[in-house]
This record gives sequence, C-alpha cells and structure tokens, in this order.
Amino acid sequence: MHLVLNSPPGTSRVHTLGRELVMDEFIQLAINNLGLSESTARTATGGLLQSIQNQVGGEDARQLMLQLPGSEALIKNLATQSEFKECGGLVSKIGFLFGGKVDAATGLVGILDETGLGVDEIGPFASLFVYYLKGKVSYKLVDRILGRLPELQRMLY
Repeated sequence: MHLVLNSPPGTSRVHTLGRELVMDEFIQLAINNLGLSESTARTATGGLLQSIQNQVGGEDARQLMLQLPGSEALIKNLATQSEFKECGGLVSKIGFLFGGKVDAATGLVGILDETGLGVDEIGPFASLFVYYLKGKVSYKLVDRILGRLPELQRMLY
C-alpha cells in the first residue's frame, strides 16, 4: 500500500529546504558563537546526535530526530568520516582495558574531542546544543533525554 500526500505545487520542495535549515541553523550558531569551523561544528553536532541516538534510543531519540530535520544527514555523514570511525574504536579499546566498562561520559567526551572540539570547547558546545534544543523541541523531551544522559548534563554550564 502506498500513501500519496497531495500538496500544492512547489510547496514540498520549499518545505523540505526549510526543514533542512533547522540543523544548519544550529551549525551557524555554533560557528558564530563558539568560533568553530563549519567542518568541526558539523562533525561535533553529528557526534552528539549519534550519541543521543545510541544511548537514549527508542521513541525519544526518534522524536528528536523527527523534530530536528537534517539531524539524520549529519549522523550519516559522520559515519563516513574515518576520524570518527577511529574514535569509536578508541573508545571501545579504552572500555576493554577497563574490564569492558567505559563511563558514557568518557565516550561522549572522547567523541566530541575527536570531532575537532578542544577540551575547553566541549562544555560551551554541549550547553549551546541543549539551549538550542529547548528552543526547537518540547522541554519535556529535552528533559527526558538529559535524564538518560547524565554525562551530557555534567558538561553543561
């Protein structure tokens, strides 16, 4: 069965373009407020979104991705970058060295560090991201996500 949605001519393209701008808006915010390069801002945002998707999962992660158009594209682009693949391996190796248990914060900090953020930029970046989320999605959803990611909460200013 196929579902066909009818929309006025030309509106679906405009709608799609407008939706894609949601994550681009955050990327510009990170560039302008934190002085990040576009590449670093995109990679760090994709890494953070992927961490949320992996650690929170379920309906909350799905709702977040739906409400942040462009987020899935950032995650997909991240998966193709060799530096990020290496970071995932590094975090896994650290976990193995510590008996298979790596603190999620170490993983998240490691991921953000490997995306090009300096140690002193991780807190401001995470804070800006959460502030941005609160303006784009429901506070309840953000609170549930933060409740499942205490390591992200600890990074906030």
